Amino acid sequence: GNVSIAINRSQFSCADLGSNPVIFTATDAAGNTDTRTVSVTVKDNRAPLVITQNITVQLNSAGVASVTVAQINNGTRDNCAVVTYLLDRSDFSRADAGANTVTLTATDASGNSASATAIVTVKDTATPVVITGIASQAFCASATGTYTIPAISASGSGIVSVGYAVTGATSRTGTGTNASGAFATGVSVITWTVTDASGRNYFGNATVTITELPSAAITVSNADANCNNIVLKATCSSSAASYKWICANSVFANTQHITLAQNNGDGVYSVYVTVNGCTGPATNYNFQKQQIISSYTILAMESIHLGENNNVASGSVGVMAASGKISLRRNSSVASAGSFVKARYIDRNGSNISIANAIYSPATGLSLPAMQYNTANTNQLPSKDVAQYSNTTLNGNYKNLTLKKGSQTILTGDTYGTIKVEQGAQVRFTSAVLSIDKLKIDKGPRNGYSYVRFAPNTSVKVGGSVSIGSQVYVNPDNHVVTFYLGDKKSGNDKSGEDKFTVKGGDTRVTANIYMPASKLKITGGYSYGDYGNGRGDCDRDDDDDKYYGKGSTNVYMTGWFIAEEVEAQGKNIVWNSFSCGMEPVIVKTNALTQTINNEEKSIPDETLKVTVMPNPSTTFFTLKLESRNQAPVSLRVMDANGRVVDARTKLGANSTLQVGHNYSSGTYYAELLQGTNRKVVQLIKVRG
Repeated sequence: GNVSIAINRSQFSCADLGSNPVIFTATDAAGNTDTRTVSVTVKDNRAPLVITQNITVQLNSAGVASVTVAQINNGTRDNCAVVTYLLDRSDFSRADAGANTVTLTATDASGNSASATAIVTVKDTATPVVITGIASQAFCASATGTYTIPAISASGSGIVSVGYAVTGATSRTGTGTNASGAFATGVSVITWTVTDASGRNYFGNATVTITELPSAAITVSNADANCNNIVLKATCSSSAASYKWICANSVFANTQHITLAQNNGDGVYSVYVTVNGCTGPATNYNFQKQQIISSYTILAMESIHLGENNNVASGSVGVMAASGKISLRRNSSVASAGSFVKARYIDRNGSNISIANAIYSPATGLSLPAMQYNTANTNQLPSKDVAQYSNTTLNGNYKNLTLKKGSQTILTGDTYGTIKVEQGAQVRFTSAVLSIDKLKIDKGPRNGYSYVRFAPNTSVKVGGSVSIGSQVYVNPDNHVVTFYLGDKKSGNDKSGEDKFTVKGGDTRVTANIYMPASKLKITGGYSYGDYGNGRGDCDRDDDDDKYYGKGSTNVYMTGWFIAEEVEAQGKNIVWNSFSCGMEPVIVKTNALTQTINNEEKSIPDETLKVTVMPNPSTTFFTLKLESRNQAPVSLRVMDANGRVVDARTKLGANSTLQVGHNYSSGTYYAELLQGTNRKVVQLIKVRG
């Protein structure tokens, strides 16, 4: 019949997952029952619903940060319950600054799982390392080779270490912010490395340049010094070098080379060289005038005799022999700035003798210049006479050559036996090396001069003798010319023979004369009234060398003069050292002539001409007077305030004089009067 069925439970939940016993009961109408127990298995097959959220985290001072599941989970759900959560990463560092993707996985009790991603933004709020105090350094080399480098400064969060490495000319490493120490010459680079807690490195670079100190060498010009001075030249390997000369703790010059002459003081001259701001040690030269041959305007092996009115206007006088003697007669002087007279015996024979510094000992320790001898043989050469008043160029060599009166001749050869230059003749040698046996230059014309010109830097090798008359200009162009007189074939014996003579007044010889085995003799230079009736209209016959009365007729010897003996018997002889900076003398030739008694004569020119050399000057001024009017000339020199500082009278109308040796630097005015003619020239004296 009808059976009723019942079970003891019908509802299940997540708590019943798995096997659950259920009792099944059947009852018939009669009340009879039967039961069975069955197993009901409850399963969960639904995965969780994972919900995430994006977050931002800050790195801490150590440069790290972390996140949790709770920060990423944003309400993940499951029909039962989530048993576990898994986050694929939770730790971050400075390397992760910015957006990072993370994955959150949820798993329920039945093993169902699901995942979702989220963005973790990592922010670095720690201060970055800043390195300061980095600057390139430059040093001049020091003796120790060590240098102080400014320390750097490193600021920021979490600095762990600071170190440096030096590369380039120097190789070394170290720790800390201070890289001072040894550096080699050249360019080195310091690289600092600063490391922070997160392992990040920060770098800074600085260049260190060590410049080697420059060194200088001093070269000295040949002490025989054609220009009666020596030149000290400092040399350095760098073309960018600058130079400074110091003497007696004062700056002497800021030039590469300096010239030392008679007016410079003895002592040590030191030069300092600077390159790229680095100054090297001093290089020294001990300047002692007495032991430098260029200091002597007149130097003799045995003796020197200076007659009346001999004025050594520049340079010194010395005798080398152990018992050598220098004698001076009245009105003679050796008194220019820095000058001296040096010999074992110094005799003053007369009044008004001026010597700046007398030194009673031989002029020893001097190196004489190299001698040049005339070894040419002229026996097979032709002879020739050049016609009077002719203009001629001769291209050959000659045994005997006579340049007749008033002729003008150019000689291009280099070897001659005897050359005779007659009255008023003019000759120019073009060869820079000449071999001449004898040279005789007669007097100039009544209203002019005989001229002998040379090429620049000429050596005149004379085997015999040189004789010069009155009114003669030798080397009026002021070139460097040196006469060498000596007979190599005779062994250069000390014969004492007069090999070089000047016999007359109003004569100018601008040349060096070197004759260590023979005598230099000057017999010219006569004063007004010495002869005749005292009115200067005398005629003096001396070996066919006539002196025409012209007032004061000085002899000017300019150069250096080295001989066995020097005898200056004539009055009014002016000796000067030669300056290579002198401008050439402007010499007017006898361009205007007329014929008188079949003889060509000069037409007088009344204009007074004045030539100054050099101007400006650091030493003295040479004034050359030229006029066809033979009246004497007077001179006044005034300073800028109109004060008379110098005065001369009875100057020759065609004479040369020197002024300004003792003038201080400034502007002066020289007024020259000849009759009604007046000339004013400005003189500028500058500091040497």
